[in-house]
This record gives sequence, C-alpha cells and structure tokens, in this order.
Amino acid sequence: MAVVKPAPTEPFTFVFVAAVVIFFTLFLLFGQEPLSDTSSDNDLISSKGEIIFSADYLSLISNKTQSARTIDFGDFDVGHISKERTIESIDSLVVERGLFRSASKEFSFDGVNLEDAHLVFTVDDTNDYGNLRIYLNDEVVFDNKTVNGAEYTIEFNNLLLHNDIRVEAQSSGIRFWAPTTYILSDMKVSAASFDNVDEMYSFIVYDYEMAGFDAMLSYEVGAGSVRLDDFNVEINGNDINAEKRPMFGGLYKETFDRTDGVIAAKPDTNYIKFFADGDAMYAVEGVQLTITYFDSDKAAVSEYTVVVDEDTYDDMENKTIVLEYYVDKLSDDALLDVSLNEQMFNQKTVLYENQIVLGQDDFRRGKTNLLKFSTYGIYRLSDIDIRIVDDDNFKLF
Repeated sequence: MAVVKPAPTEPFTFVFVAAVVIFFTLFLLFGQEPLSDTSSDNDLISSKGEIIFSADYLSLISNKTQSARTIDFGDFDVGHISKERTIESIDSLVVERGLFRSASKEFSFDGVNLEDAHLVFTVDDTNDYGNLRIYLNDEVVFDNKTVNGAEYTIEFNNLLLHNDIRVEAQSSGIRFWAPTTYILSDMKVSAASFDNVDEMYSFIVYDYEMAGFDAMLSYEVGAGSVRLDDFNVEINGNDINAEKRPMFGGLYKETFDRTDGVIAAKPDTNYIKFFADGDAMYAVEGVQLTITYFDSDKAAVSEYTVVVDEDTYDDMENKTIVLEYYVDKLSDDALLDVSLNEQMFNQKTVLYENQIVLGQDDFRRGKTNLLKFSTYGIYRLSDIDIRIVDDDNFKLF
C-alpha cells in the first residue's frame, strides 16, 4: 500500500500562525487599550500631588450629656414706629417785663413728620403782676396768670414746616417800678414722630458652650404689625430668619449651629439685631435664644503629628494643600471638630468624601504640626491624608 506523505507547509502559514500567537500573548499580558478615559474627577485628584501625611482608619466614640441656656429678649416693636421724642428741653428759665428790666425766651423747631406736639413747663415762682404769654408762630397759645408749683401743658395743633416759640411776661401795669417775673423749670417741647426703629442686643457664648453648640431663636408676631415690607433678624451681620413676612400669631423658630458661621469659633460678645424694611412695623413678642451644648468633658479626641521639613514647607509655596478624609459613619447630633495647630476649621463634616483646603501659612516650617479630630458623638473615618496639589490640577469633590 502506498504511503501518502503530508504536503509541505507553506512559508506564509508559518508566518500567520506566529503572528497570531504573538498578538494573543501581548493581549493577555497588557490588556486592551481603552477607547476613552473613564476615570472620575475624584480619581484624578487622589492620583495627583505629594502626600505628606496619611492615616488609614480613625474611630471616635464619646458619651455625652446635653444642657441648654435660654436668653430672654422680651417684647418690642421694630420698623416704622411713632414714638414720642423730646425736641427742645430747658432746665430753668426766667422771663420778666418791666420799665427797667425785661427778658424773654425764643426757640425754633422743625415740624416735619411730627404729630401730637405739646409744651410742658412748671412754674416755680411768680409775683403774678402780669400774665405769662406764650406764642406759637406769632399766635398766642397761652395768656394767663399761673399758680406757683403747678405744671402746665399746651397742645400744638397746627405745626408748620418751621415753628417759632416765644415765651414772655406781660407788663406789671401800674406797678411800673417792679417787673412781672416768672421763674419756670423743666420746659420741654415733645412730639410723636415716625422713625425707623431697630433693636440690638449683645449676648455671650461661653467657652464651654462651644462643644456641641446649637441655637434656636423663637418669637411670635403681634396682631398690631404692619406687614408692608420685610422683617429681618441678624446675628453678627448674618441673616438668620427664613420667613421675611411672618403672619400674626404664628410661633417662628430659626435654628443654626457653629458651622453656619453665625457664631465665631471662639466665644466672644455677639450681637443680634431686629429690624424692618420700608414702612413695615412688626410687634415682636416672647423673643428667646436657646443655646444647647454638651456639658460633658469626655470628648473623643485623636491627635496626629505631621512633620513638615524645610524643603517640604518651601514646596508648599503657591500650591494648594488639601486635607482629605472619608466618613463611613457620623453622628447626627454632634459635630466633628477638625483643627490644625489649634486653628479650628468651620466646616461641616458630611458622609463619604470631605476636603479642607489649606495653605502654606497653616503649617510650621521645619517643625511638627498637630492635626486633631474631636467629637462628643460618634464618627468613623478612613483614608485620611494631606497632600500638596498643583493649583491647575486641583478640583473639589
């Protein structure tokens, strides 16, 4: 039987098989080239910059007790309010009329936006030789003898834009050798005027109240209010009231904590101001500020030393330094305080990614730096690091 030998392999076949083997070998070793960049912004941030500090995990657990303090500001009106004010005041006055001696008193005032104006005075002494006469804009409004020790009130019903008052004594008549004399005291011109009135109070937040600080401002609005424009409440220049035209009879509550930036991180004298815009008037009643704080001294604290040598410090110039940390668990009723070299950062910690932007001046050159986390609640952190990032490449989460 004849043996059939296989036909010799073509050179092209060897080349093709070799190419296929090489291609699949390279594919298995290096993987397929992506068609587009699928990395997230967060990945870009985390992959850039020089890490100068890193900690994998941090757990903070604290037992706390809570207390409260209430500051009572009472009742008051703010806005376009009619209030009595003193226009002119004279402690003592002597007026006389005689052949050889005479003295009178004149003064002026503007009548714009004034109503219910009146003149009040007391007669300390008189010889009653002649009448006491008082003029308003050259019109006699009082002309009579008086009683020693009595107080007199004269109503002014027809004020002008500019008003003149003259007080004088009348002739003693046949007693020409002795002048009519009136000794007056406590002479005062008063009137009601519409002014834009606000109320401002100062209050203290004590050092021990900064731990777990929360605050609630509560107030009611009286029925006599005129809601033509907005009602405003500010603390240290920060607007805190959400309801700008509160309704009559409603109880309003505004809440804020330390991270809102209303209260400074360090306790100090604070100011609260109530005012209204335009022609509005608000009768504000039962105004109270309640401060809630943790009175336990058992805060959970963790501290790290961050060494920044001179070369690293110099590298920070004109660069952005970022403190990043990830939160796996947080306490709803307690803040996480983060500080570097005792400088507290007013930033609210949220679940998952957190960033605090720093600068070169926040660090000490060639020295150790103290990074501190503390809370009166429960927090679990991970992936804590501080890195130097080029400004061109820096993006917030």
